[in-house]
Formats: sequence, C-alpha cells, structure tokens
Amino acid sequence: MVLTTSLVVGVLTAALSKILVGEIGAWCPRIVRNLIKLAVARLPENQQDRFDEEWQSHVNEVPGTVGKLLAAAGFLLAAHNLAKTNRVKAEKLPIPEEAEQIKKEQEALIPLDWLDNYGDNATYLAVRARGDREAAQMRVAAMSQVASEQVFPHAETLNRP
Repeated sequence: MVLTTSLVVGVLTAALSKILVGEIGAWCPRIVRNLIKLAVARLPENQQDRFDEEWQSHVNEVPGTVGKLLAAAGFLLAAHNLAKTNRVKAEKLPIPEEAEQIKKEQEALIPLDWLDNYGDNATYLAVRARGDREAAQMRVAAMSQVASEQVFPHAETLNRP
C-alpha cells in the first residue's frame, strides 16, 4: 500500500510540475511586458517611448525564459537608478517654445572666441563664462525635446580647443 501511494504521489507531482512549468512559460511574456511597463513608468515622460522600445527589443533578443525575466527585472533597477540620478520631473523640462527662447538668448550673447589666448584675470573670467555658456547649452540639449542641432546652431565653434 505504501509503495502504491508513493508511486501515485510521484506521478501526480511529476504531472503537476510539468503543468506548472508550462503555465509559467505561458505567462512569462506577459510578466516580462508588465515589468518593462512598470520600469518605463518610473522614467521621465520624455524618455519613456525610447526606453520602452529599446528594452522590449533587448528582451526579445535574450534567449530563454529565465533570461528574459532577469533582464526585465534588471530594467526595474535601471529605471530606478535613472530616475534617482536624473531627478528632473517631466513637468519641469522646457517645452519646445521655451527651448527656442533659450537658444535665441544664447545666440544673442557676445562671442568670446577672441579671448582664448590672453592670461589676465578678466580673460579667465570671460573664458569661464564661455564654459558656463557651453554647459548651459548642454543642459538645455539634454533636458529638452528639441534636436541638438536646434540648440547648437554653431557646433563647430564650440568644439575648438
């Protein structure tokens, strides 16, 4: 009797485990998609579409069910780190009209190219102001939805040593 009971329990356990593995395999794509959606929702609004497409494409290339689950879970951690590092709410980013106004203000500034070869304090301050201006342009380009060509109309002058 004990032998037949053990045999029945063993057969049932094997059958149920096979069914369970099949169910997990069937639900995995939905779980992975929901993990990616959750991760993308943590990102700033202007980056969500890009990362959603990029991460979904990456998961599609990962072989195996477990690998896909681990990759999607890793995206949650990455989204948390990006949101923590960025800390700029989408509502605070400049809209395209504001970015255009900033670009116009930057273009109206006096060019400082001629000051690079002098060594006094005034020159240092002017060169420092130029660096601050370039840093402001980089911030605007990074935070705006405007293409970098629109923010940097004279990119070749910014790359001079």
